[in-house]
Order: sequence, then structure tokens, then C-alpha cells
Amino acid sequence: MITEKISIYDIIGYFIPGVILTYGFVLFYPTVKLITIDPQLSVGSLGLYTIVSYTAGQIIQSVGNFLTTLYWLKRGRPTDWIFEKDNNLLSNHQKNRLIYKLITKKLVSKNTDFIKIKQNEWSNIVRQIISIISNNENSPKRLEIFNSNYGLWKGLTTSLLFLCIMSFIRYGVSNLLISISLIIITILSVVRMRRFGIYYAKELFYIFIS
Repeated sequence: MITEKISIYDIIGYFIPGVILTYGFVLFYPTVKLITIDPQLSVGSLGLYTIVSYTAGQIIQSVGNFLTTLYWLKRGRPTDWIFEKDNNLLSNHQKNRLIYKLITKKLVSKNTDFIKIKQNEWSNIVRQIISIISNNENSPKRLEIFNSNYGLWKGLTTSLLFLCIMSFIRYGVSNLLISISLIIITILSVVRMRRFGIYYAKELFYIFIS
């Protein structure tokens, strides 16, 4: 039997996006009695709302994984930028330190050309770096926090994107204020997701070379 440690960040990453989507759906389509919004919710109704929201969050994260794959498709994820010119993830000294650590850990050979390395090969190396750090109980918790925040904003972005579509279907051009507001919030959410993706990449390599 395989047991996995579930953190509060994992729960929040599913629950909050699910709540937003579920609540937004009920507001846009009140005639669909999915969940009744009532200030005096019973314990049973609250439990049902929690289950529906968490389940919706699971679906949202699955869709979000697909959407972020498309989002990072052109340049790759921030962990893929490390050996690009003019990136500020690591200094030149830190990059040399990273190469040395990769060689000593036998993740690459001494004659590896990091400029020409294929993205899928580097992705496999990054996964091994993550595995090494994850198996170290003394690793800082900041990496988990950045990863969880990235997952949260990925979920929020996906939820808001769904709400944008619902708003347009529900109101069309008759109430553009709602649609425009949701689009702006979605863009801001994408910016936050991207930022935490970069934070995660930096922290990952900082921990590995330390």
C-alpha cells in the first residue's frame, strides 16, 4: 500500500478553485439547483457544498495541467530556462556550481553540452533533482510552499477562465462589465501563477546546489 503525505497546501489548491467555480456557477445559473445559496445552510448542505467544491477542484486542476502545458509550450517551464542566455534564475557562478553538482551526482556526463541538450532530456534531469530534494527530510519547506502556490494560482486561473466562458454564454454582450472584469482578474491570476513558477525554479536549483 502506498501512502502519500497530503499537506494543507494540497487541500487549498483543490478546494479554493472549486469553491470559486461552484459558487460562480450557482450565481450565473440560479435555476440549476446544484447547490442552494442560503445564509442558513444546514450541516448537510454545507457538507455537500464542500464535497462538490473539492471534486470540482480536482477536475479544475486536471484541466489546468493541460492548459499550463500549452502555456509553457513555446519556451518551456521556468526550470527549462536555466541555461538560456540573459536569464536571471542563477548567476554564472551558480550555474557552474549546478553543472558541477549534476556531474558529481552522476545525473549527466562531463562532456554534456547544456546549451544543446534536448528539453525532454533536461526535464528528466529536473525530475531527478526534485526526487533527490524530496527524499531529503532536511530540505527547506519553501520549495513546497512555492509549488503549492503555483498549483493554487493555476487552479484559480482555470476557474476564472471557466467563469469568463459562463459569463459570456449567460449574458453575451449585454453585460460586458462582468466579462471584462473576469478577464482582467484571470490575466492577473496568470501573472501570479507565472511568478510562482519562476520562484519555484529558482528555489529548486538553490537548494540543489547548496
